[in-house]
Amino acid sequence: MAITADQGDDFGGDDTIFVTIPKLVGTINVNIVIINDFITEDTETFQVIITDVDEPLQIGSSCTTVITIVDDDIQPMISLDIIPPSVIEDASAIILIEMSSPLSFENVTVSLHYEAITASENADYQIITSSVMISAGEVAGSSNVVILDDDVIEMNENFIISIAGVHGNAVANPTMSTVTVTIEDNDIGKARN
Repeated sequence: MAITADQGDDFGGDDTIFVTIPKLVGTINVNIVIINDFITEDTETFQVIITDVDEPLQIGSSCTTVITIVDDDIQPMISLDIIPPSVIEDASAIILIEMSSPLSFENVTVSLHYEAITASENADYQIITSSVMISAGEVAGSSNVVILDDDVIEMNENFIISIAGVHGNAVANPTMSTVTVTIEDNDIGKARN
């Protein structure tokens, strides 16, 4: 009987298994096939229940056992990239969120955090979205960050984009979860009125 595991998806066999115990044998093994579904998921369980025995045997007090299926699938990792990492004012950069293999069989939403270093939000860059969704079975999702133009001659400015959270069947890659965006000034050499 399924508790959190699904018969046919997580374990095989019929609803009822008939077992013959030979004379003078105290125990026997019953094989139940555990199916590798290649889906990263929580531990799942199902019950095996002895429901009927032939005379003169009787069902004892220990007629139910719970089988636990421990998942062995690797969780996909989410990586963050910015294309290009150095952007001229009045352009845009693509925020690329990539998923490693194996792919997720459910949608994954990646929350983003923006941190101003020397660039200022709404003066130097504009946030379009604070999250990116990767659809089930897809390898990537993307969004844009708009780099704003000003008429100020200034040094290159920076801000950071990082993964704030991952919701769904994936985890953030700790070595690829933060990028620094450099905004290159385009005002040097412009004619002034």
